[in-house]
This record gives sequence, structure tokens and C-alpha cells, in this order.
Amino acid sequence: MTVVGPTALEAEVAAKVVAILGSQDGLTWLNQRTSMAGLLVLESEEVLQSQRMQPYFWS
Repeated sequence: MTVVGPTALEAEVAAKVVAILGSQDGLTWLNQRTSMAGLLVLESEEVLQSQRMQPYFWS
């Protein structure tokens, strides 16, 4: 899991919240935070990303 936030501390706390909530509820929670973005890789190798993650990818 990778979470991007305004500060390292906020990103770390958000990552822990997502981990506690689980992938689907955690992603919903993350999408409600306008200053956060996240990428989750599940055990099934499925990759989930938040609505605001795309700008952080290199093309």
C-alpha cells in the first residue's frame, strides 16, 4: 500500500486507517479525503487506486 498526503505523518496515519478498514472501505475512506491519494495491491495481485492517484504515476 502507498498513500500520498500533505505530510509524511498524515500519509502514515491514513495508510494505517486504510489497513484497519480493509481494502474496499479503506479506499472509500481515502477517496473522501481530498488531500490524499493511495494505491493498494491486494493478495490476489489486484491493484486498486484512489480517485486522485493518477497524477502521481509516471507516463
